[in-house]
Amino acid sequence: MADAPVLTSASFAAGCIAGAAGQLVGHPLDTIKVWAQTGSRDAVRLPFRALFRGIAGPIVSAGGVQSVRLGMYETFRRCWGPSEASTPLPVVGLSSASAGLVVSFILCPLHRVKVAQQLYGGGLYATARQLRREGSLYRGLPTVVLFEANGLYMSAYVLTLTLALTLALALTLALTLALALALTLTLTLSLTRSVHERLRADEAIARRPGGRAPTMGTRRRRRERQRPHMGRALPA
Repeated sequence: MADAPVLTSASFAAGCIAGAAGQLVGHPLDTIKVWAQTGSRDAVRLPFRALFRGIAGPIVSAGGVQSVRLGMYETFRRCWGPSEASTPLPVVGLSSASAGLVVSFILCPLHRVKVAQQLYGGGLYATARQLRREGSLYRGLPTVVLFEANGLYMSAYVLTLTLALTLALALTLALTLALALALTLTLTLSLTRSVHERLRADEAIARRPGGRAPTMGTRRRRRERQRPHMGRALPA
């Protein structure tokens, strides 16, 4: 059977929408963080509009970058571990680190332009052109590679998912065994109570003057008398 496509148009569109929504919510906080990291106290006096400086680039690229990252991760994982169910955790970490290394060369200039816009303003294209002239688009690339290509995120995700599935399976098995044990005990107690009540009834009959405990044949004849005769002819 042919493998399913790693990156479809639907998954790419979903990744773009999700990434854009996340950036729209988190970008103002990121702007405050960038200003705080510079040691400036002007972050508390920034106008509301300034909090969204440099948001155009992340909104346009966030979903695409994440889609490329996942696509590269699946490509590396299928090369080194064809079966997803049996992919070892080191292969997951190595595939994630390789995908992060690839996208680091995309993310570094995007982060550089974003930070410059957050601090100094300016348009996306003008800022990128100015940084390219300065030769600083890839400034901080080793740090970006260390952050993106560590492979810890996907490894932690897969490990947590495996542990969660194992725990869910163990709980399901425990609940099934508990239910079977409860049903067995209930049926055993019910049968024991029925036998005990029958014995007590026989003992009560045996204690009566001239009475005796019914035998199996007596019980059978009593049930036959109580049962209607199916072959009896109806009166005319």
